[in-house]
Amino acid sequence: NAIINSEDNEVVAEAIQDKQIIALDGAADKLLAMAITPHVILGDFDSIHPQTQAHWGIIQNYLTMPEDAQPYLGHHGVTIVPAKNQTWTDLVKAIRYCDQHQAAEIRIICATGGREDHHEASKLALQTEYRNNRPIILHGEQQALRWAENETVLFQGEIGDHCGFI
Repeated sequence: NAIINSEDNEVVAEAIQDKQIIALDGAADKLLAMAITPHVILGDFDSIHPQTQAHWGIIQNYLTMPEDAQPYLGHHGVTIVPAKNQTWTDLVKAIRYCDQHQAAEIRIICATGGREDHHEASKLALQTEYRNNRPIILHGEQQALRWAENETVLFQGEIGDHCGFI
């Protein structure tokens, strides 16, 4: 699964090939502008433009969504997954959604940079949502991050490549 959280056209185009695409909240605006249709849009929809909501068939936003709102089919074959609960970030909600659908691997793209609190929450989700049988890889502009516990990690690269292990 690829969880889309922002807007880099080349990164998104490469990352979504043969993947289930889950757009988090406002990323639906970015995908619409890029003419990319996600499989799922998940979130509390507090940061999606009203025109984008109408395009994808999102019928409720944070203000009108009940706590127990259920997923439904929006426009263009997109599954809309309302997730109002403010206990977790939309990213954590999306990772848990992927787990409910037995994702073998989760790749998060375009979720670093920008607001520092969002960046830190994304990194924290790598730890809190860690499962040794289902890696989560957070791709940034210059690096990929992954949490590991009690497992063997193989690093491969070329002479001159940079690698960090903390």
